[in-house]
Amino acid sequence: MISDQNSSFGTDENHSIKSGSDNILVDFYHKLREESMAMIFQYNKDIKEAQKNSAHSDGNKKETAIEREIQEIWEKLRDSLLAEGFRIEEQPSRDESISGLLNSTKEEHIKDFEQHYHLADKIALAQHDMSLAVELYKHSVSTLHTLGLASKEEQCDYVAAWYSMFLSCAQELQHGAVLWQESCHAKVHDLVISEGANWFVALGEIYRVARLLHLSLQYFKPWVLADPGMFSKMLACWDSCINAWTSGLETALKTVVDSNHLAAPAGKALLESIISINELEVANFQHCLANNELTCRLTLLPTGLLQGGKVVVWNGNHYFVKVANFWANRVSSDPPRLSLVHISSMDSTSNSCLPC
Repeated sequence: MISDQNSSFGTDENHSIKSGSDNILVDFYHKLREESMAMIFQYNKDIKEAQKNSAHSDGNKKETAIEREIQEIWEKLRDSLLAEGFRIEEQPSRDESISGLLNSTKEEHIKDFEQHYHLADKIALAQHDMSLAVELYKHSVSTLHTLGLASKEEQCDYVAAWYSMFLSCAQELQHGAVLWQESCHAKVHDLVISEGANWFVALGEIYRVARLLHLSLQYFKPWVLADPGMFSKMLACWDSCINAWTSGLETALKTVVDSNHLAAPAGKALLESIISINELEVANFQHCLANNELTCRLTLLPTGLLQGGKVVVWNGNHYFVKVANFWANRVSSDPPRLSLVHISSMDSTSNSCLPC
């Protein structure tokens, strides 16, 4: 059973991360970006030298995909780096820089990033693997972009809000799954469906909220990873939601849809919406953010993302109706106290290609 005695939203504990730790994290990613750029510069230099040599010996040598990508990245970076005064020859020795980065991965507020992305292994191998250098560059730019979308306090507020909702979703869905399983064992599930169809539709709505929260978790993952231990707590809640759904609640909702109950049409629309969310990937809605489309204040997701999802204005801000209802009924009757964060899409060179 998922529970947390210290999960109340808005407590001082939710804001306990010191600004110094945030600086350590941002400084680490700036250094990772610079070091990966230096590697790309060196690779690009080596590629050009090799092309000159091959022109004399084998003019038919084909350029690899990663070589093309390195040259494309370098072409985009070159002018901006010169404007910033970046000089490859002025950077510390490669061994010294890499040693510093590897030591930094052991820092408390970088530890979750290291464990999730296996940064130490990738950093150590990147000197000899062009694809890893490109991967680390993209990842560092993506992470710095996401961390720069909001202040540390704003990030903590959102992470605490998402965790409070995730925790409540897990508890409600676990309870519903247990009751469904008990009704099946007692062979009274048909009676339970006939008398409680609306309840199972409501549980399906809660599961849909959990899926939306999971999308927020994926897109704003650096915010969560920056709070030590929070990512694993959220994943535990998410796993509980998935287990509850697959161990009976999905079957229960499908049974409602296949019945003659008045709730069947609503259940069918809900299932279709859940399926559409299942098929979404973070990259698929970045264009919505780039176009400054309306976003849900709580999830920070574009409101057009949810098939058949209605939007409500609460205290002057827009929310998915079901997300706002869940907050009001399970977390707090007061609107969430969250700063309005302006979200914009990452450009083509900043999409992280490290594993999710």
